[in-house]
Amino acid sequence: SGGNDEIQARDGFQDTINCGGGVDTAVVDELDLFAQGGGFCEVVDRLMAADGPAGPGTGTGAGSFTLKAPPSVRWRVLAARGLAIEIRCTGPCSIDAGLYAAAGTADRFNLTAKKAVRVARGRTTLAAAGTTKVRVRLTTKAKRRLSDARRLSLTLRVIVQAGGARESKSTTVKVRR
Repeated sequence: SGGNDEIQARDGFQDTINCGGGVDTAVVDELDLFAQGGGFCEVVDRLMAADGPAGPGTGTGAGSFTLKAPPSVRWRVLAARGLAIEIRCTGPCSIDAGLYAAAGTADRFNLTAKKAVRVARGRTTLAAAGTTKVRVRLTTKAKRRLSDARRLSLTLRVIVQAGGARESKSTTVKVRR
């Protein structure tokens, strides 16, 4: 819906999650999918098979990945070089990472209103299982508009596609002067 929602879908069965406007939290298991074009959940708490049982439908998911990202970054580093993250895929995968400003933050800095806005992006592909570094770089408009921010909290969202499966993880990254 249009407000701040918490979606509880950690039940061991496949669910399709559709987050709308506002700051949404989804508590899901590895079987759950996110609706195409359904907005994005600012916070995703995903239980993987290695984390423990999720319920009666628990199985192993294709395309599992791990994400290493710093909890904070200095503005001058983010503006000059982007945010460096590390992704480890268990097989061939396609990676799409973005930094998002919440609707209130985006509105405050004249980026847009009513929804979260992607302010940085980084993409790559792994041909086989392994680890890669991805640089998530700010857009020109975001660099210009966010340059005066004293403190900023952005959501890092990483989507990995592997073997027809799509999985995402999110975390918060603090930007400081």
